[in-house]
Amino acid sequence: MTITPMHFIRLILLFTFFLNFNQVFAQKGVATTFSTIDALLAGLYEGTFTVKELKQRGNFGIGTFHSLNGELLMLNGKVYQIQADGSSQEVQDTTRIPWATVSFFQEGQQHHLPDDLTYTSFQKEMDKVLASPNLSYAIWVEGVFSIKVRSVPAQTKPYPKMTQIVDQQSVFNYQNIRGTLVGFRSPAYVKGINIPGFHLHFLSADGKRGGHVLDFIMERGTVQTEKYHELSLVLPTNKAFLEVDLVTDKTKDLQQVEK
Repeated sequence: MTITPMHFIRLILLFTFFLNFNQVFAQKGVATTFSTIDALLAGLYEGTFTVKELKQRGNFGIGTFHSLNGELLMLNGKVYQIQADGSSQEVQDTTRIPWATVSFFQEGQQHHLPDDLTYTSFQKEMDKVLASPNLSYAIWVEGVFSIKVRSVPAQTKPYPKMTQIVDQQSVFNYQNIRGTLVGFRSPAYVKGINIPGFHLHFLSADGKRGGHVLDFIMERGTVQTEKYHELSLVLPTNKAFLEVDLVTDKTKDLQQVEK
């Protein structure tokens, strides 16, 4: 059999398809964290990963950007940067990231929730319906909110610790706004790597506003969840990470930053 140029092209396309398929398939059911939350708390804001690398591990997730320049939200494979003025824009694949958690979100399990839930009551309701406190869950909510969110400005070197920049955060209150909550509920044992409990970011329906969720009343909405039996950790290889103090317990620092 003579292999024509067309046969050769088809073989390359077929090989590429199976390569991409296997790469994506291998990541189904996995939540991947890049770097650790304790490294971020210690001031490691250098972007050692790229948006392109995040997309190889997921289409859904949250994080932050190089120099702590705003909040990151990934939804349907698009990555948005929510800046210190509350505005949001989609970013390029070359954009650098110091910390994030992502996953390939499938059509998750749907849950019916009451109207007019506060953030606190929402968490209690979710704790009732999520199967186990010992698994990680992706949380995807579509709804109408009165919501309080925050973002932070880019930092300059030498980078301060996160507890030193809490007062710099910009806080925004939006009333009767339609949008999406993206994030995770993580088990207690991920302390130091991720944020135990609920960690959610918000994006308005028009994609123009958002932030890290501090509080809300969900007037009405729907929620989908997906559980993960496998967690993946990708660590930086730079000198700063190799030398940073990850022994000291940073629980109090995290509580101060997340309040």
